[in-house]
Amino acid sequence: MNIPFYKSDKRKSIMKRSELKYRIYLVILFLVFIIGMIGLIEIEHLEPVDALYFIVATVSTVGYGDVHPVTYGGKFLAIMIILAGVGCFVGVVANSIEYMIERGEKRLRDEKLNMIIGFFFRSGYGSVKNVQRAGS
Repeated sequence: MNIPFYKSDKRKSIMKRSELKYRIYLVILFLVFIIGMIGLIEIEHLEPVDALYFIVATVSTVGYGDVHPVTYGGKFLAIMIILAGVGCFVGVVANSIEYMIERGEKRLRDEKLNMIIGFFFRSGYGSVKNVQRAGS
């Protein structure tokens, strides 16, 4: 029974889970870019740069409107890009922010722990003689 390490193990599993979510969002976002570019090049006959520009503007929710789909197939593809791409983009941003916050919290936790350990050993409470005296 590893009671003392429960919180630490739980924190590690949460970290792994958030890292897995982040990677899944990145893979899906990458696939949206690739499939969207290929689709826009084939359906709308856009140049690759224009297709990439359209996807970046759409996924980042800027949407200038200077490049837009004309055909029904292109409009349907744009809807799929919006639904999948914006959701994944927001997921990547949210997980990045979550990671930065967790890293900051871990740094503060480590600083506090080092401060407590430093006080404990500098004040003499952690010396072998004091521990032996307390036990006798």
